[in-house]
Amino acid sequence: MNLIYILSIITFTNAIRVAIVGSGAAGSTAAYYLTKAAEQNAGDVDIDVFEKRYVAGGRSRVVFPHNNETYDSVELGASIFVDANKNMVKAVNDFDFDLADKGTDGFGIYNGKNFVFKSSSWTYLDYVKLIWSSDASEHPYAFSITLLTKFIQVKQAIDKFLLLYNPEFIRNHGPWEHVDDMLGDLDMIDLVKEDALSYFTNSLFANEVVEAATRVNYGQNLDTIHALGALVSMAGSNGMSVEGGNYKIFERFLEESNAHVHFGSEVIDVQRSRNNQWEVYLTSGKTAEDYDYLILAAPLPIFQVPYVKLHVTLLTTNATTYADNALPGLGENPPTMILTTNEEARKHSSYFTKPSPLNFNSINYVQQAKEGSDEHVVKIFSEDDDAWSDGDLHSLFGGPQNVRWIHRHTFNAYPYLQPRKQIEDLPPFKIDEGLYYTNVMEPMISKQMINIAIIGSLLAGASAQVYPTGTMGPTNPMPTMDTAINQGSDARLLSINGPDDFCLILQLTSTGDVEGEVVAWCTKPRNNARLIPDGTITAVHYQKTPAFVQISALGDFTKVNVLSGDAGGELDPHGATGEGNPIGGNVTALVNGQEQSYEEWMSFQSDSMFCARICTNSPYNGWDAATWCQHELDEMGCEYVIPMSYEDGVFDSCDADAGFPPGVYPQDGDNYSTFHQYYEGTYTGGDGLVTSYTVGTTVTPTGPATTPASSNCTPMPSPSHGIDIANPTVDYPAAPTPVAQDDVRYDLKLHPSGGSECLGLNGDVGNDAALAVVSCDNAPSWSIKRGGPTLIRYAPDNNYCVDAGDNAGKVYTCYTEQPNQQLYYTDDNRIAKDGGLCLTDDNGSISFTGCTDNNQSQVFSA
Repeated sequence: MNLIYILSIITFTNAIRVAIVGSGAAGSTAAYYLTKAAEQNAGDVDIDVFEKRYVAGGRSRVVFPHNNETYDSVELGASIFVDANKNMVKAVNDFDFDLADKGTDGFGIYNGKNFVFKSSSWTYLDYVKLIWSSDASEHPYAFSITLLTKFIQVKQAIDKFLLLYNPEFIRNHGPWEHVDDMLGDLDMIDLVKEDALSYFTNSLFANEVVEAATRVNYGQNLDTIHALGALVSMAGSNGMSVEGGNYKIFERFLEESNAHVHFGSEVIDVQRSRNNQWEVYLTSGKTAEDYDYLILAAPLPIFQVPYVKLHVTLLTTNATTYADNALPGLGENPPTMILTTNEEARKHSSYFTKPSPLNFNSINYVQQAKEGSDEHVVKIFSEDDDAWSDGDLHSLFGGPQNVRWIHRHTFNAYPYLQPRKQIEDLPPFKIDEGLYYTNVMEPMISKQMINIAIIGSLLAGASAQVYPTGTMGPTNPMPTMDTAINQGSDARLLSINGPDDFCLILQLTSTGDVEGEVVAWCTKPRNNARLIPDGTITAVHYQKTPAFVQISALGDFTKVNVLSGDAGGELDPHGATGEGNPIGGNVTALVNGQEQSYEEWMSFQSDSMFCARICTNSPYNGWDAATWCQHELDEMGCEYVIPMSYEDGVFDSCDADAGFPPGVYPQDGDNYSTFHQYYEGTYTGGDGLVTSYTVGTTVTPTGPATTPASSNCTPMPSPSHGIDIANPTVDYPAAPTPVAQDDVRYDLKLHPSGGSECLGLNGDVGNDAALAVVSCDNAPSWSIKRGGPTLIRYAPDNNYCVDAGDNAGKVYTCYTEQPNQQLYYTDDNRIAKDGGLCLTDDNGSISFTGCTDNNQSQVFSA
């Protein structure tokens, strides 16, 4: 869905009214992120959501075995989402949802007469197993360069899709008026026009492996689905679901948006009013309000999109596996998840009650019926409504005594992803001024993935040049000076503010060099991070360019846990899972006098050298931030990827030209060539011989295109804090001198006295509930922004605020005009009230007392 249009034209200075038709994935996500955008822009948005059903979640819905709610709920549709769906994963983390146990003991690909492949999981690792199989008689997908190339194309297609989670990409290329504009920018138009069977040249691998993915994810065969749908279906690794049902995410989106949700309200017509607003008509008549913007997040009858009619059979059984010979070639100890390929299945249908092709897409043991029960829930996806009679199910599990409960459901699960020669025939994202349609992408790819990707990426791009990549919290604190010194901190906030004020991302401990196990080390007490010992650094070069800021440092980094002899490693905001390396790591840089978060960055470190670049301006000279902070040249090292001075014994601060992005080389005219770091490896053939292979060129450049010129260089002293880390003391000001700031809010846990416990409540939330020091596992978050005066809200419901009445530490119903709730959260991590009073932790007793110097009991670290 292209909400970019809405956010690009809405000015949130006045209250606006938005109507959303549908409360499924697209509608609930739109409500949530529109509210977030309004908050960021200090605006006001009033949202009404109309849903004809009586529950949110769209195609995400649950049932209970035996129709008994004492059993665990079971998903009928939208059962899983994958780690490629970054905003769903982010919602799980932000809302602290528990993930359900996937409950599978491996999977097999079944062709109607036997299994063509079995494995312990359904991930890229298993695709690699298929490609590297050496015994062609047992695994006919034996290695070939052509097949490996197709595997790389799968990864490249998924990476292109993931650009829709990149606010920088959306900002530079959107808003899109039509689907073909967006697919063109993603270089995916040809993938939509070609069927998947033609696209994959290795027919056996395609017919068996790829088709297993398309049938379980989209209910479609390889000869009917377009190549884009097949490629994205291969992203279905690490499938996950929320305990109790994925619909809970969409319910929470609606709750957090404060939208007015009207269940049982079917919209039958919309019309433009005389004052150029939108009128909404329900079966009961016209709504009382007209709307500035209208988002249609449900299928429109005038745009006919055919859907796969999926037949879901749920059952419970006390059998722990399928009956012997229940299906031809099932064998002993079959995998609990059976995927299917349609190629051979057309010839083998004798085990059905009537002749037909293999007419189930998958069979899967999905979960235990409830804790302590001997019943297992099994889910079957079928193409025919009568494919699985009660008798068929009894045979599958060894008799009627083993089948306890059966539930059948049919619904329009997925749009048919048919190859389309004329993408221009699809309706536009923007139907009329102020009228938007979400389901335009249905014939292209899963609506849930595409809508949540685009909508969710808008929030990060709402403020120019600020692209935070993760939520703030104990490991990603707000950038703050003079925080408590904690050499056991797990903070992961990299900052580059100048030659004497920066934080490096280095090893957590001195016993390993795992890239993900790293933390921040800073030259000053800041960011709740670890402090770099004086004498560690022997040279610093800081440069500010029109496209980025960067720093190089030399020294003995074994003092900060880097292993002696470590040749180096690379960190960036992407990582293997796309969640950052380290996961959730953020960066900030001081630009135009303000410390801001940025998305694209890269750093390299060894036992004697460190370098980092944060890209702060995009696009610049035609290249976006992701290109200036190229993260795929991880074996090339500092001097190639971040060309600048690396002279030892020198400390300076310079302006510099940007030069060229890493790996880019100017050619004649306005042309460029680009170096890519290619892969090399070996494989063992069926004859036992080890053969090496390369994909692409192995020629490595001797250096970067140029080392950009620097100017205005100023000598600087060696960074030093003068603190004895073994016995640290930090001088805190006697009383805060806060300055009101127009800053974003963060939901944070607070650590009284800078310790390991958290600020919470003594009992249930309510008026006059006392603040207390509690275990962080049970502690609430507090909604806070720097400066003040402002309300400090109890984040779980935002209805109660910290209240200084009678100088007691308590919460009370939030009132904007209540002076006792107008508090400051200062730069030295104190909660203060006008008059020189600070919230104080007196051995677990929380109250407001006079602010005093060097009083650690008045520090509430974020």
